Amino acid sequence: CQQPQGVPYALHVEDTADVLLWHDFETPHDAYSTIEAIRKGSATVLDMEEDDLQLLGIPKEDGYMMMLYDPMPGGSGLLEQILKKWEAVLKAALAIVEECPSSCETACVDCLYSYRNSQYHKYLDRKKAAKHIFALLDAGEIKKQMDIPQKIPQAKSGAQPLNNPESHLKRLLIRAG
Repeated sequence: CQQPQGVPYALHVEDTADVLLWHDFETPHDAYSTIEAIRKGSATVLDMEEDDLQLLGIPKEDGYMMMLYDPMPGGSGLLEQILKKWEAVLKAALAIVEECPSSCETACVDCLYSYRNSQYHKYLDRKKAAKHIFALLDAGEIKKQMDIPQKIPQAKSGAQPLNNPESHLKRLLIRAG
């Protein structure tokens, strides 16, 4: 399917996800740099891969909003671990952006760049990230605003499969005895 040139389009997905949300960045440079550093700092402090959490930038009239979210259905618990170790995560993020082995001007593979974040390399700046991380450290604890209730269907004893993969698994198990 080809999109006619100049015609805007959008992809809409309804999903429930655990999210850390920042809504007060002035530019996408501030937003992506800071949250990418926090994601990398989280990977340093927690037992996680950087790609276990995802970023989403959202432009607003008066700035930029940024989400760090857990794409795993039902959540993996990583965001809650980040909240518990918030100061350690911020200090690790700060070390990443302040102690770049290459002493790069904005960002490089030794600090903020990775293959997975190549679509927003143009926005990454370790000095902007350091400025915002210092402000977050000064602000202290991060506050949880609300819980997202789980919407994962729960199987009842003797209930039928909840989806096609479960139905397929049931058939395989019955066939295997």
